[in-house]
This record gives sequence, C-alpha cells and structure tokens, in this order.
Amino acid sequence: RCQPGVRDVKLMVEPAGSIEGKVVAKETGQPLAGMSLWPQRARGGYFGVGERKPAESGADGAFRLADLAPGSYQLLATFGTNQPPEWVAETVSVTVESGQAARDVQISATRGGFLEVRVLGKEDGKAIHGAGINAYQQNYKHSVTSGINGVALVRLPPGEYKVSAYKDNSRSEGSDATVEAGRTNHLEIELSPPPKITGVVRDLSGEPVPGLELS
Repeated sequence: RCQPGVRDVKLMVEPAGSIEGKVVAKETGQPLAGMSLWPQRARGGYFGVGERKPAESGADGAFRLADLAPGSYQLLATFGTNQPPEWVAETVSVTVESGQAARDVQISATRGGFLEVRVLGKEDGKAIHGAGINAYQQNYKHSVTSGINGVALVRLPPGEYKVSAYKDNSRSEGSDATVEAGRTNHLEIELSPPPKITGVVRDLSGEPVPGLELS
C-alpha cells in the first residue's frame, strides 16, 4: 500500500515455483490424459496480465504448472468440454515455495455419480428454465443451469452436498443431497417469487399522493 507522494517504492521479485504431479483414475490407478489443471490462489491473488492457460495431463497422466508465485493453491481439475464431463476430481491443496517444485502431487479422478436437480416455482409448480444451480462441499463445487424442463444433470464426486438454486431475485435455501458412485439421485428445489413491499404514500393531511417514484 502506498500513500500519495511516496517515491521510494520497492517491488521485491522472488524466483517462481512450480507444481508437478500426475492424474490417475481413483478406482484403478491408471493414468488419465487430457485433464486440465488450474491453479487457484487459496487466498486470492494476481497471476499477471491475461488469463493463465491450464496445464494438461499427458498420456502418462503427468502435468506441470510452472511460473507460480510462492503461496498456497487449490488445484482444480476439469475434463473435456462436454456436460456433464466424463471424469471429476476433488480439489487438492498444494503449497509452492520460492524457486522450488512441489512434486508428486496426485489428482484422483472418478466417474462419481449423478445428481439430477429439478427447479420448480413454489407457487405454480412450473419448471423454471435457466436457473443457476450450485452444488458444493468442502473439496468440490460445481455450477450448472437448468434446461427448458427445469432439470440439470451434474456429475459429482461421491459425498454429501449442499445444493441451492437462484434466478433473478429468487433464491432457494441450501438443500442436502447425497451423491453415490455409479448411481443417479434426484432432488427437487422450489424457488419462491421475489419478495414485494406494498404501501400507500400520503401527504401530511393523509391524502394519497400519486406519481411518486420510490426506491
């Protein structure tokens, strides 16, 4: 942080670090190619000009993320562009030290299970298209959008999740959901319409005053 007029600002540059590891299938231990790895600062941060490109695991499952500032990271792994993806993996915490390589980091990917979420209007019971759906737990989170029928299908690592939905000014409370390997579980979420405030504007004599804008 600098105050106006300060002229003796010094920026200290540290040698970059890196992360090296391997992506494997959790159930079999076989290497997985084509997995994209994104480093996310655990407490925020700045990577520099432009977006950082992900590292991609090779035929042997190996990957390397270079030119990282020292600090704590969460490694996010994604597979392909199809929705839902073929593989999913929980985030992995890694600490990078100045000028050092954090080696032997293992990402365990799984086919997990499916959660089918249906979003409905609480008052009319109609399907809500285009609602955002968030499913999250300590080591994984994912967001999808409901289709025309109000349904979204999401692949998740097995475990317990909190699931919420939102659209415009409507938002649901978090619902509990369980994801089991190799199974499809179902969840319905109801969205209430946005709350409204109604009233009457009156002057000092008690007469209604039309045409005023309220905020």
